[in-house]
Amino acid sequence: MNNLESNKLTPKEQAKKSWEAFKKAWKSVLQTTKWAVKTVWKTAEWLYRLIDAWDLAIHNKWWKSTNKVLDFTKKNIIKIFLAASVLTYSWVKIYQNTKDKDSNKIELSQDLENIVDLKDVEYKIKTPDSLRWKSVWDLYSHYLWYGWKSVEIWDTIIFKPNQIIDELYQRKFRRRNDRWFTVAKSFYDEVVSKIDFDIVEKSNLELIQENIKSAINEVNQHFDREKFWQEKLKNNTNKIKLFKKLCNKIDEKSLLAYGMTELMGSINWEFNKDFLNFLLECGWEKFVMNLPAVADNYASHWLYQFTSFAVYDTWDKQEWASIMNLYLKQHKIPWSVTKLQWQDHHKTAYLFAMYNLYTLVFQADSQMMDALELLINQPDNNDLTQLIAIMHNLPTSGKKFLNEWYKLNTDDTYLYKKTHNSKWKQTYNYDLNWNKKIDLYESFVKPKTSHNYWKKTYYNRNSLR
Repeated sequence: MNNLESNKLTPKEQAKKSWEAFKKAWKSVLQTTKWAVKTVWKTAEWLYRLIDAWDLAIHNKWWKSTNKVLDFTKKNIIKIFLAASVLTYSWVKIYQNTKDKDSNKIELSQDLENIVDLKDVEYKIKTPDSLRWKSVWDLYSHYLWYGWKSVEIWDTIIFKPNQIIDELYQRKFRRRNDRWFTVAKSFYDEVVSKIDFDIVEKSNLELIQENIKSAINEVNQHFDREKFWQEKLKNNTNKIKLFKKLCNKIDEKSLLAYGMTELMGSINWEFNKDFLNFLLECGWEKFVMNLPAVADNYASHWLYQFTSFAVYDTWDKQEWASIMNLYLKQHKIPWSVTKLQWQDHHKTAYLFAMYNLYTLVFQADSQMMDALELLINQPDNNDLTQLIAIMHNLPTSGKKFLNEWYKLNTDDTYLYKKTHNSKWKQTYNYDLNWNKKIDLYESFVKPKTSHNYWKKTYYNRNSLR
């Protein structure tokens, strides 16, 4: 039915036609699927006729005009209103959607400016398979510039060493400290802040071990043994022989293993090895060398994180590694931790280990002499590495651990007594790592005594085999 025919009908007749169309539409629902289109059409026809009836009622009752445009508008007022509403709604939604997209683009652009500037493309690096998607936290997290959060290492990261070093020092300086970090701040302002860590040369675990080995050889080459034997060991032949054997057993893996313990908190030794290798490859030794110890008030930094309790040399007094430094004929280390340069750190680590072992030898009775001999005879050199770490962390603990370790390994009666509780009929297993022997870090068991530091060293040394 066309529009001309519908104009000849009264509103009542048009409404009747509408109802008939509606009934026919829904009758067709009961028919087969091929009439589905007809159902839609009849429903549309019903709606059209109903609206047409309302339009005619409005026109016949309120509006009279011979103007064709106005007359068409009056006769189809509801249809025009509905069409205008649909168009208005559509326009608003389209406009709003476009506006939202533009807003999103602006916000995204601002976020990108805050997080990654154009130069960051230069800092984007791929992480090795050994680290990818591994969980990191605390220091590990910030060494990769994740801001101390517990996260997984992404397959690619933005590694910006200058910002990482700066934030680590700022975190250190936020600690409460009555001395105001006078030396540490001066060291940062005058030395570290002036280094461009973006300049990187090739390095890795293999190269750093070569550097440590070179530093050890340099100390051995220039160390005045005769003078040291005479002044410090009083020409005691047995003790001189023992001390020489101990020093000869200290190798690059020993120093690197306890250095890894200082720098990293995990006992996952394979992860520590892979992580340090990654830092060396991406930031070079210069970056690792200037990583600060964020948990103390001193200017401690680098792999070994020395403080003035390791290097101390004034015009009238020397302590620790600085005592051994007196016996270097040339290529001495500087008087302060803040003055150490490059290979000086490795040389200092060796000198400090020598000094701590010297204190044991100098004070040793016959049992301690035997204990040190047994330590030297360990084929994997791991127990000596643990002793170096123990005395680096807490020098007075070295003697306690060594004596206990010796008795547990040589006195069966003592071992049985320590491993069997007659009152409760319980046994204690010293072999915490299940390698079928008692390692040095396992030996000194006492309430509130932590073994974690030397335990980490044990595993770090194993990772370097």
